[in-house]
Amino acid sequence: MNHPTQRPTHVGRKTALVASFLLFVLAFWNCTSDNYDTGDGDYSYLRAEFVMSHVANDSTVDYAIDDNNSRINIDKPFKARWTTTTDSLYRALLYFNDKPEGAEVVKMTQVYVLQPLDTSKVKKPIFDPVTFESSWISANGSFLNFSFYVKTGKSDDEDARQSIGVLTETNEDGVTVLTLLHDQGDIPQYYSNRVYASIPLTDELRQSHLRLVVNTYTGQSVKDFPPSTTAH
Repeated sequence: MNHPTQRPTHVGRKTALVASFLLFVLAFWNCTSDNYDTGDGDYSYLRAEFVMSHVANDSTVDYAIDDNNSRINIDKPFKARWTTTTDSLYRALLYFNDKPEGAEVVKMTQVYVLQPLDTSKVKKPIFDPVTFESSWISANGSFLNFSFYVKTGKSDDEDARQSIGVLTETNEDGVTVLTLLHDQGDIPQYYSNRVYASIPLTDELRQSHLRLVVNTYTGQSVKDFPPSTTAH
């Protein structure tokens, strides 16, 4: 099953917040790994933060803004293969040693940004199971973050891909239900791979009671976020 891949969208300073179901492809095994890793280092000051990482005009990541709206200056700018658009912001999980001279980056992992899709825009929604891990609202109220595991493996079909996204609808109680869409896409299920995702929260969503629904191998996982936890 083939699905087109959406190019990064640009909002303001070309913010690269990518992905919706059937438009964003998770490439496990059949594409190159997209993590950046500097190798060994001193982990005494190791931190991990969800950030918006900035890609400069020379294609290097030179600073990041964490979910407390604090700037993280990177001591040695670096390149990551999945940050392809210059002068842009990419969602990421940044591991770094916090040193006086700046952040010494250890690793940067892509966080998939899922733009909610109305039910009317998805003709045949697919809810293949995943293993849910956790969910939370970012400190600045900009994202609903969550993590889960998908099962993956090497496929004989080079075009085989997994797809994820999020479906949105308002139920009769006025709750905004955000349901994870997942298409296994004929990928073998040999082992588990962790995925991080963020749903951007508009002003309207911040003022709503949100319900995250994830189909798992043991049934539905439902997490509620009342307006008091989403409004900032």
